[in-house]
Amino acid sequence: MKPFLPYFLLLCFCTAGHTQPFKKGYFVDNNGSRTECLIKRADWTFNPTQFYFKTDDTDSILTKKTVADVQEMGIYNFVAYKRCVVDIERSDVQTRFLSYDRFPKWEKVTVWLKILEKGDANLYVFVYGNITKYFYDTKDLPAKQLLYLRYLDKSDSETLPGYEESVYEDNEYKRELFKHLKCNAISYKDLADLVYTKKALIPFFKKYNDCMALEKKQ
Repeated sequence: MKPFLPYFLLLCFCTAGHTQPFKKGYFVDNNGSRTECLIKRADWTFNPTQFYFKTDDTDSILTKKTVADVQEMGIYNFVAYKRCVVDIERSDVQTRFLSYDRFPKWEKVTVWLKILEKGDANLYVFVYGNITKYFYDTKDLPAKQLLYLRYLDKSDSETLPGYEESVYEDNEYKRELFKHLKCNAISYKDLADLVYTKKALIPFFKKYNDCMALEKKQ
Protein backbone atom coordinates (compact mmCIF):
# COMPACT_ATOMS: atom_id res chain seq x y z
CA MET A 1 0.00 0.00 0.00
CA LYS A 2 2.96 2.38 0.44
CA PRO A 3 3.20 3.41 -3.25
CA PHE A 4 -0.32 4.80 -3.02
CA LEU A 5 0.33 6.94 0.07
CA PRO A 6 1.78 9.99 -1.77
CA TYR A 7 -1.21 10.04 -4.12
CA PHE A 8 -3.60 9.84 -1.17
CA LEU A 9 -1.86 12.74 0.58
CA LEU A 10 -1.88 14.80 -2.62
CA LEU A 11 -5.59 14.16 -3.05
CA CYS A 12 -6.28 15.28 0.52
CA PHE A 13 -4.22 18.43 0.02
CA CYS A 14 -6.02 19.36 -3.21
CA THR A 15 -9.43 18.67 -1.71
CA ALA A 16 -8.68 20.77 1.36
CA GLY A 17 -7.51 23.66 -0.80
CA HIS A 18 -10.56 23.44 -3.01
CA THR A 19 -13.00 23.48 -0.12
CA GLN A 20 -11.34 26.28 1.84
CA PRO A 21 -14.36 28.40 2.85
CA PHE A 22 -12.67 31.83 2.97
CA LYS A 23 -10.61 33.54 0.30
CA LYS A 24 -8.68 36.80 0.24
CA GLY A 25 -10.81 39.50 -1.28
CA TYR A 26 -11.96 43.10 -1.03
CA PHE A 27 -14.97 45.33 -1.28
CA VAL A 28 -15.59 49.03 -1.91
CA ASP A 29 -18.40 50.59 0.10
CA ASN A 30 -20.75 53.43 -0.84
CA ASN A 31 -18.24 56.01 0.39
CA GLY A 32 -15.52 54.65 -1.86
CA SER A 33 -13.53 53.10 1.00
CA ARG A 34 -11.79 49.83 0.13
CA THR A 35 -11.64 47.01 2.70
CA GLU A 36 -9.31 44.03 2.45
CA CYS A 37 -10.94 40.97 3.98
CA LEU A 38 -11.64 37.25 3.79
CA ILE A 39 -14.79 36.50 1.80
CA LYS A 40 -16.75 33.33 2.36
CA ARG A 41 -16.93 31.38 -0.86
CA ALA A 42 -20.35 30.48 -2.16
CA ASP A 43 -21.85 28.87 -5.22
CA TRP A 44 -21.85 31.98 -7.38
CA THR A 45 -23.10 30.23 -10.51
CA PHE A 46 -25.55 33.13 -10.67
CA ASN A 47 -24.79 36.74 -9.81
CA PRO A 48 -24.94 37.08 -6.02
CA THR A 49 -27.01 39.61 -4.08
CA GLN A 50 -25.04 39.31 -0.83
CA PHE A 51 -21.83 37.90 0.64
CA TYR A 52 -20.27 37.24 4.06
CA PHE A 53 -16.80 38.27 5.17
CA LYS A 54 -14.49 38.47 8.17
CA THR A 55 -11.52 40.74 8.74
CA ASP A 56 -8.87 38.01 9.21
CA ASP A 57 -8.34 34.39 10.24
CA THR A 58 -8.67 35.21 13.94
CA ASP A 59 -12.04 36.91 13.49
CA SER A 60 -14.99 34.75 14.57
CA ILE A 61 -17.64 37.26 13.51
CA LEU A 62 -19.17 37.08 10.05
CA THR A 63 -20.58 40.26 8.52
CA LYS A 64 -23.08 40.35 5.68
CA LYS A 65 -22.98 42.86 2.86
CA THR A 66 -25.58 43.29 0.14
CA VAL A 67 -25.70 44.95 -3.25
CA ALA A 68 -27.10 48.06 -1.54
CA ASP A 69 -23.95 48.36 0.60
CA VAL A 70 -21.13 47.65 -1.82
CA GLN A 71 -20.07 49.25 -5.12
CA GLU A 72 -17.57 46.57 -6.04
CA MET A 73 -16.30 43.35 -4.51
CA GLY A 74 -14.20 40.40 -5.47
CA ILE A 75 -12.05 37.44 -4.58
CA TYR A 76 -8.50 37.79 -5.85
CA ASN A 77 -7.60 35.66 -8.88
CA PHE A 78 -11.15 34.32 -8.97
CA VAL A 79 -14.02 36.74 -9.53
CA ALA A 80 -15.06 40.39 -9.23
CA TYR A 81 -18.39 42.20 -9.40
CA LYS A 82 -19.38 45.82 -9.96
CA ARG A 83 -22.68 47.34 -8.88
CA CYS A 84 -24.61 48.92 -11.73
CA VAL A 85 -28.07 50.36 -12.25
CA VAL A 86 -29.14 48.98 -15.60
CA ASP A 87 -32.13 48.33 -17.81
CA ILE A 88 -32.32 44.58 -18.31
CA GLU A 89 -34.21 42.53 -20.87
CA ARG A 90 -34.77 38.99 -19.60
CA SER A 91 -36.09 36.99 -22.55
CA ASP A 92 -34.86 33.43 -23.08
CA VAL A 93 -33.12 32.72 -26.39
CA GLN A 94 -33.66 28.94 -26.28
CA THR A 95 -35.92 27.93 -29.17
CA ARG A 96 -38.44 26.07 -27.03
CA PHE A 97 -39.08 29.21 -24.94
CA LEU A 98 -39.39 31.77 -27.76
CA SER A 99 -42.43 34.00 -28.13
CA TYR A 100 -43.90 36.08 -30.96
CA ASP A 101 -42.92 39.32 -29.26
CA ARG A 102 -40.07 40.92 -31.17
CA PHE A 103 -39.81 43.97 -28.92
CA PRO A 104 -37.67 43.94 -25.75
CA LYS A 105 -39.31 44.48 -22.38
CA TRP A 106 -37.02 46.44 -20.10
CA GLU A 107 -36.81 46.47 -16.31
CA LYS A 108 -34.57 48.79 -14.29
CA VAL A 109 -32.58 46.92 -11.63
CA THR A 110 -29.59 47.41 -9.35
CA VAL A 111 -27.29 44.40 -9.56
CA TRP A 112 -23.72 43.22 -9.25
CA LEU A 113 -22.45 42.53 -12.76
CA LYS A 114 -19.61 40.04 -13.04
CA ILE A 115 -16.53 41.60 -14.63
CA LEU A 116 -15.22 39.62 -17.59
CA GLU A 117 -12.82 42.10 -19.21
CA LYS A 118 -11.50 45.50 -18.09
CA GLY A 119 -10.01 48.35 -20.08
CA ASP A 120 -11.24 51.29 -22.13
CA ALA A 121 -14.35 49.17 -22.58
CA ASN A 122 -15.50 46.83 -19.81
CA LEU A 123 -17.46 43.64 -20.42
CA TYR A 124 -19.84 42.19 -17.83
CA VAL A 125 -22.22 39.27 -17.55
CA PHE A 126 -25.41 38.68 -15.59
CA VAL A 127 -26.61 35.09 -15.18
CA TYR A 128 -29.87 33.88 -13.69
CA GLY A 129 -31.32 30.45 -14.32
CA ASN A 130 -30.65 29.42 -17.90
CA ILE A 131 -30.49 33.02 -19.08
CA THR A 132 -27.24 34.91 -19.71
CA LYS A 133 -27.10 38.60 -20.60
CA TYR A 134 -23.98 40.62 -21.41
CA PHE A 135 -23.36 44.30 -20.61
CA TYR A 136 -20.63 46.83 -21.31
CA ASP A 137 -19.57 50.33 -20.40
CA THR A 138 -16.83 52.86 -21.15
CA LYS A 139 -15.61 56.01 -19.43
CA ASP A 140 -18.20 57.95 -21.46
CA LEU A 141 -21.06 55.44 -21.48
CA PRO A 142 -22.88 53.94 -18.47
CA ALA A 143 -23.41 50.20 -18.23
CA LYS A 144 -25.80 48.99 -20.91
CA GLN A 145 -27.06 45.58 -21.97
CA LEU A 146 -25.82 44.21 -25.26
CA LEU A 147 -29.19 43.25 -26.71
CA TYR A 148 -29.68 39.94 -28.47
CA LEU A 149 -33.21 38.69 -29.15
CA ARG A 150 -34.64 35.58 -30.78
CA TYR A 151 -38.33 35.44 -31.56
CA LEU A 152 -40.88 33.55 -33.64
CA ASP A 153 -42.78 34.75 -36.68
CA LYS A 154 -45.68 32.68 -37.95
CA SER A 155 -46.27 34.76 -41.09
CA ASP A 156 -44.41 32.20 -43.20
CA SER A 157 -46.67 29.39 -42.00
CA GLU A 158 -49.75 31.51 -42.70
CA THR A 159 -48.78 32.53 -46.24
CA LEU A 160 -46.98 29.34 -47.24
CA PRO A 161 -48.95 26.22 -46.26
CA GLY A 162 -46.70 23.50 -44.88
CA TYR A 163 -44.02 25.89 -43.61
CA GLU A 164 -43.27 25.99 -39.93
CA GLU A 165 -42.85 29.09 -37.80
CA SER A 166 -39.63 30.93 -38.52
CA VAL A 167 -37.08 32.00 -35.89
CA TYR A 168 -35.68 35.50 -36.27
CA GLU A 169 -32.81 37.28 -34.53
CA ASP A 170 -32.27 40.86 -33.47
CA ASN A 171 -28.50 41.43 -33.28
CA GLU A 172 -28.69 44.92 -31.84
CA TYR A 173 -25.49 44.24 -29.84
CA LYS A 174 -23.46 44.26 -33.06
CA ARG A 175 -24.83 47.65 -34.09
CA GLU A 176 -24.19 48.98 -30.57
CA LEU A 177 -20.55 47.90 -30.59
CA PHE A 178 -19.99 49.11 -34.16
CA LYS A 179 -21.25 52.55 -33.13
CA HIS A 180 -19.27 52.97 -29.90
CA LEU A 181 -16.16 50.75 -30.04
CA LYS A 182 -14.09 52.03 -32.91
CA CYS A 183 -10.41 51.26 -33.28
CA ASN A 184 -8.07 50.52 -36.19
CA ALA A 185 -7.76 46.84 -35.27
CA ILE A 186 -11.53 46.29 -35.17
CA SER A 187 -12.97 45.47 -38.57
CA TYR A 188 -16.52 45.13 -39.84
CA LYS A 189 -15.90 41.40 -40.18
CA ASP A 190 -15.00 41.19 -36.47
CA LEU A 191 -18.48 42.43 -35.66
CA ALA A 192 -20.29 40.53 -38.38
CA ASP A 193 -18.84 37.26 -37.06
CA LEU A 194 -19.28 38.13 -33.37
CA VAL A 195 -21.62 35.70 -31.63
CA TYR A 196 -23.37 36.36 -28.32
CA THR A 197 -21.22 34.14 -26.11
CA LYS A 198 -18.54 34.68 -23.48
CA LYS A 199 -16.07 32.72 -25.61
CA ALA A 200 -16.48 35.25 -28.44
CA LEU A 201 -17.10 38.49 -26.56
CA ILE A 202 -14.10 38.36 -24.21
CA PRO A 203 -11.52 38.14 -27.05
CA PHE A 204 -13.36 40.90 -28.94
CA PHE A 205 -13.22 43.28 -25.96
CA LYS A 206 -9.61 42.34 -25.28
CA LYS A 207 -8.74 43.09 -28.90
CA TYR A 208 -10.42 46.49 -28.65
CA ASN A 209 -8.70 47.33 -25.34
CA ASP A 210 -5.30 46.26 -26.67
CA CYS A 211 -5.89 48.38 -29.76
CA MET A 212 -6.80 51.44 -27.69
CA ALA A 213 -3.75 50.97 -25.46
CA LEU A 214 -1.51 50.84 -28.53
CA GLU A 215 -3.07 53.95 -30.06
CA LYS A 216 -2.50 55.90 -26.85
CA LYS A 217 1.22 55.08 -27.01
CA GLN A 218 1.59 56.34 -30.57
